[in-house]
Amino acid sequence: MLPSGIELEQDGSCVTVRVHRAELSHDDFQQAVAEATERMRYDKALHFIFDLEAVLFMPSSCLSELLSFRQEVEHCRGRIALVLKDGNINTLLKITRLDEVFALFDDLQEAIGTLSGAVR
Repeated sequence: MLPSGIELEQDGSCVTVRVHRAELSHDDFQQAVAEATERMRYDKALHFIFDLEAVLFMPSSCLSELLSFRQEVEHCRGRIALVLKDGNINTLLKITRLDEVFALFDDLQEAIGTLSGAVR
C-alpha cells in the first residue's frame, strides 16, 4: 500500500507515480519505487514517470533510490522521466548533473507523450 499523497497509475507499459505532497520522505519514496519495481517485474511495465511537480523538498537519498531503480529499468530497456517545477529539486539535479541522466519535463502530458512514443 502506498503512503498517503502518492498514487501510481499504469497504462499499458507506462507507469506514472504522482506525488501530491510538498515534502517527500525517503521511506515514502522507497515504497513508491518498490511498487513501481513490482509493476516492472509482474505487470510488464517498462517506462516510468515520476510526477514530482508538487514536491518542494525531498532528501538526496531519494536520488539514490532513483539511480538504483534506473539501473533495473535500463536493464529491461525502459526509461524514466521526471516531471518537476523549477526549484530546489531541479537545481539539485543540475548541480549533480543528474539532469543529463534523467529525462526532465515541466509538464506531465509532455512526459506521457514522449514515453508513449518510446513504447511504439
